[in-house]
Amino acid sequence: MRAEGAIALIVIAGALTSACGASDPADTAVPTVVDTAPPTAATETAAPRTAPSTAPSTPPAASGPVRWTLVDTIDGVLAPGDTTAFVAANDAQWEAIWLGVGYPGDRPSIDFGSDIAVVWAYGVSGSCNQDALDDVVLDGTTVRPVFSSPYEPGTTCTADYNPRARIVAIDRASLPDVPFDIQFERAPCNGCAVRVTDLSEDAPAVIPLTAEDLTQIVVAAVGLRAAAVEADPAVPIEVVDTLAMAGGSEPISLRGGTPLDETTRARLVERFAPREVRFVASTVVNEGRDGSAPFAVIAVAAPSVVEGVLAIESSVWCGPMCFYSGANALLRGEVRDWSVGDPVGPQTLA
Repeated sequence: MRAEGAIALIVIAGALTSACGASDPADTAVPTVVDTAPPTAATETAAPRTAPSTAPSTPPAASGPVRWTLVDTIDGVLAPGDTTAFVAANDAQWEAIWLGVGYPGDRPSIDFGSDIAVVWAYGVSGSCNQDALDDVVLDGTTVRPVFSSPYEPGTTCTADYNPRARIVAIDRASLPDVPFDIQFERAPCNGCAVRVTDLSEDAPAVIPLTAEDLTQIVVAAVGLRAAAVEADPAVPIEVVDTLAMAGGSEPISLRGGTPLDETTRARLVERFAPREVRFVASTVVNEGRDGSAPFAVIAVAAPSVVEGVLAIESSVWCGPMCFYSGANALLRGEVRDWSVGDPVGPQTLA
């Protein structure tokens, strides 16, 4: 597993060329992602090598050509966490991936009636940064890329990590039936495979965020709402203990949602100290509140896309006639540090 900021060198064992959809996956060399600790200086090191086997360890259940098109190559955008493959079967998923990772500009147009979009995200050495996506192949129920490189085995490369993404459209008709895997390497590895179970036009969109991303976003959103009410240190900040459901054109719903993890809770307590932070269940936020004592109950929804912008919806309830709710744009820093920006979409004030 590659921790945030760790180094992963992509090493190609040998060079290869193949025609699109015509290679035999058992005869090709594949890239190996090697995890190392971040270097203390830009020293030159011999790139680690792992020679791939010349054939899969077990015979594939099926193999054959995969019809694909390279849509774009993007350098310099770090994908979140360990994931090296992102898959979109519809435009909502494609929008969520594009905004969640933070790729620049408009997302490429994909015909989701005939294709799916796949992003393979990895890193290359700054001094050995030339590679090519030669093919996309099917090994049994696993779809994976085949790369080549001009560098000979044992070439000395700098031990730095430079993000790269290959964006590919894959013909649905050449894919196996679900479920199947989209994988970066031939061998199983942490984070490099995505299990595809739904290719329908209404498959749910998931924004690719790490746990640390989400913690930063929730703390920023709670801070925004806490600043909107009287900052009396004697009044505790009460935070609903689950991520609410995004409401879109309506205020967020406190029903359901994912519980806040312990890291997020601890970060909130630290953020507002010495002011007390209490965590309350969504089912009891109304109990014992007759308006005679001040209070501030803040709820935050899971990040979502609002009017084409990556956003976080939140609300604060501070009395019978004191309620604020709406979405705010999420701002991503250079090293995936997050803050909350301007309002976006409908806003509710009372």
